[in-house]
Amino acid sequence: MGLYWKFDPLGTAGGGKSPYFELTVATTADSLTWGFTPYIPAGGTLTVDWGDGTTNAYTGNSSARRDHTYAAAGNYKVCLIGDVTRLIFGGSAAPLITYAGMVTWCNFNWDVFPSWTDFGTAFIRCVNLAGTCTTLPDRVTRLQSAFNNCQKLRLKINRLPSALNVAAALANAFQSCYLAEINLDELAANAPANGWPSLTTLTYAFYRCGVNNSPGTCTGSQSAFLAKFPNVTNTTDAFTGTNTTA
Repeated sequence: MGLYWKFDPLGTAGGGKSPYFELTVATTADSLTWGFTPYIPAGGTLTVDWGDGTTNAYTGNSSARRDHTYAAAGNYKVCLIGDVTRLIFGGSAAPLITYAGMVTWCNFNWDVFPSWTDFGTAFIRCVNLAGTCTTLPDRVTRLQSAFNNCQKLRLKINRLPSALNVAAALANAFQSCYLAEINLDELAANAPANGWPSLTTLTYAFYRCGVNNSPGTCTGSQSAFLAKFPNVTNTTDAFTGTNTTA
């Protein structure tokens, strides 16, 4: 099994923080395909180094899935840079559900894509995605199912994006993030002054979040958190299985 990681695959890196959005993709057999869906705006370009010596540049206006076949089994560092408004690495149907399971790490370098505002289904069912994510960009308008079933990810956030403005922006967002460490009191304390009045449904938002830690690590007051959503009408199973209090 090969290991195909390179420090500066696109040839422009300086010292310190990587200038790329990076993921590790694991292939367990030769000639396996992995792909993702970038939303590239008109006039934009996304450059992808697939980690095996192949680089492609894709231009907008496009939301086509981009696939790549790896000749040999191994762990490949995929590096992205350019212009996108949305990225989807997960999925619930073939082949996306298979692709989702192949993502094992991410650097969560949100700064690479300042126009990426829709996180809907971004990492849904990336069940092998490990590592730690500590921040979410304040510009994000939707987190619906963004990290749904990221069972190995240590999601340690204390602030939600102030720009959330879609009715179901948090529905299923952190569902089954078994290793997450999220305190609702911190989210409430760091909320915008007016909360999130556009959001009306929080179904399954934190369902079984933090359940694999003992004690459970999704904690805090549900009522204090819900006070930041003055127009919410549906909280079905939003906190089921968590260590939160009413």
